[in-house]
Amino acid sequence: NKAIDAGRLLSAAGWKRVFTPYRPREGTSEYGYGFQIGDSWQNIMTIRHGGRVPGFESFAMRLPEQQMYVAVLSNLDGGRTPPYEVAQRAALATLGKTLPAAPFITLDNKAFDAYVGRYQMEGMPMVVDIKRDGDTYLASLTGQGTFELKALSETRFFAESAGAELQFEKNPNGVIDRFVLLQGPRRITAVRVAQPE
Repeated sequence: NKAIDAGRLLSAAGWKRVFTPYRPREGTSEYGYGFQIGDSWQNIMTIRHGGRVPGFESFAMRLPEQQMYVAVLSNLDGGRTPPYEVAQRAALATLGKTLPAAPFITLDNKAFDAYVGRYQMEGMPMVVDIKRDGDTYLASLTGQGTFELKALSETRFFAESAGAELQFEKNPNGVIDRFVLLQGPRRITAVRVAQPE
């Protein structure tokens, strides 16, 4: 982090390009060169990136205005507290703040069954399978593994291990046909392409 601030490794112009969202042909982007840039987390400007491979997860975030850098490396793939949340909590603790606990609710399984199916993420070659295993609600994402979903309301669910929220939406006919994925400043729509088998 100090090397970035001091302009080492790359020139100041080079770092500016790395941390500037690129302009796609259509729509907007939050990505620079390998980093996600945004300011919607706790009203703080952040530059971050996370990743996982089988058995390992990591997350790093830079808060340039606070001159802070947090990196979390984990060998607990799908652990109870994901690196994303550990990094957030560490950053907030350093700033004298706390991350509020999510108010989970108990949902009737029949209500969740209305969301079961396959969804295609718009603009990305990835699908999400929403399914239920007994009283456990799950989301399986192409190349990213399976995440447990916990209900925040009848239409909102939180995947703790991914630090992401899913908000299901109905079409004008009252049928669930999509969900919106919220992860930090990311907002991605996934459209239903198949009903449960």
